[in-house]
Amino acid sequence: MLRGGDPAVPARLRVISRNPNGRARTMFDQEIRFAGENGGHNLTANLTLFFDNSGKYWFDVYCDARLMTRVPYVVRFGTPGVGPEEAAAQALSE
Repeated sequence: MLRGGDPAVPARLRVISRNPNGRARTMFDQEIRFAGENGGHNLTANLTLFFDNSGKYWFDVYCDARLMTRVPYVVRFGTPGVGPEEAAAQALSE
């Protein structure tokens, strides 16, 4: 939840994704208007995400030019149907 406070002002809300290699991509960019008097905004979006590498992806949320928060998302690729114990045993045997 982002709250604008008083008075009512427009703001630019952006979400930037960063892959493990550091490449950035704008996922969301829209002007919003805070209603004042503690009015706020929740961001809900249906996104289709494609992950081409294992690792930690970041989703940075900006209000105007100010970084508000960063959300990590870890992606691990593996063999379907193989649990962590089996994968570790396979890695040791190779």
